[in-house]
Amino acid sequence: MKNFLVAKLQSEIYHDFFFMISDVLMIAIRNCGDDIVQVAEINDNLKKKGYKVVTAIGSDLLSFIHDKPHSIKYKINEWVMPKEGNGSLCVFSSIDDALDFFRSEVLKFNPGLITITKIFTCYYIPSDKPVFCKEYPHFVWTPEGTVKAAAVKLLDEVDYSEII
Repeated sequence: MKNFLVAKLQSEIYHDFFFMISDVLMIAIRNCGDDIVQVAEINDNLKKKGYKVVTAIGSDLLSFIHDKPHSIKYKINEWVMPKEGNGSLCVFSSIDDALDFFRSEVLKFNPGLITITKIFTCYYIPSDKPVFCKEYPHFVWTPEGTVKAAAVKLLDEVDYSEII
């Protein structure tokens, strides 16, 4: 029993320490901005490959949920971070998860968005910070397959016309 309690205490300490480090990393990413993403450009272990679903309005690439205050503006080949005081950005780790989201949210419920919804390959820096918007801190909806990201860089648009 003693070993179990010690292991549980160590686990809780590591968990708290991990989230403390995660918060420090998010602050460092925000404060260092260009520096941390430059490190991600050099260190392939820091960045992961994923998929980002966006809404194209005119020449702007916005987060799928693009009503203010939620909207994040993305640019191809530029790192983007969450707005000040908000939680992590959302990406998908697989094209299948991105397409499942597209099928369920666009084709099934919002077919009018088909022409303006785009899927991009991306790099992202993983995050353990929760997903939230400071204006609605208790509203958290993340589709299945969502991965939390501290920063996202759009790469190439995916031609999904023949695979949906």
